[in-house]
Amino acid sequence: MPLELTKEEMTDFLREIKTGRRIVTLKEKILVLQLPSMQIMNEASVIFSKVLMSLLENGVPSRAKSQQMLKDQIKSMGTDSDILQKRDKVLQQIQEAITESNGEEIIAAAKTAADLSRLVTAATNKVLNVESASVLEQAASWEYMEMELISNCAEAKAEGERDLYILHKCTLTSEGKQLWPDFDAIHDETDIDLIQQVQSELLRLKQGMPSAFEMVIPQVEEKLKND
Repeated sequence: MPLELTKEEMTDFLREIKTGRRIVTLKEKILVLQLPSMQIMNEASVIFSKVLMSLLENGVPSRAKSQQMLKDQIKSMGTDSDILQKRDKVLQQIQEAITESNGEEIIAAAKTAADLSRLVTAATNKVLNVESASVLEQAASWEYMEMELISNCAEAKAEGERDLYILHKCTLTSEGKQLWPDFDAIHDETDIDLIQQVQSELLRLKQGMPSAFEMVIPQVEEKLKND
């Protein structure tokens, strides 16, 4: 459905863009999300490098090694070792078919998930032939193993730690204190759904997208107290 904001929501959205902060209610908590500063990004980069080095030293395979392991496994089973690369090429062709011509306008005008589904189906039918359909079918049986290997490679784990560090630094309570006071605290968080919701909302803020959750507009008294 095309994005529609009320006048009040648009005013609040523009304020968020200007301040780099978003106030939302998640899990009955009023939270303030803020864009990471350059210092936070630098600290997160150091975390990434340290974790990556430690993982590699302890035998966790790199992304390149994981991809090669998968390729070798595919080859050992008598399947085309380049089947995943061929799959990616077919998917790229489908994406290009979706966005070509008036694709972007059609996507923007789509009012329901069914509209988008029809658009994707039409693009897929345009691209698929016997050969490309066979590629997707063969690749499908390897996708779970691909996901497992790549998500558990050293780079993916280090990226997860980096992103978690940024999250703990950029999530504040309504009193302006960090929701997770230190890096250990966010690791000890048992409400995984809360972490995922905060991650999703912070990503939307970074991308300049309106909130997916309830926006909280501070009252005058709250603003004076926080200032």
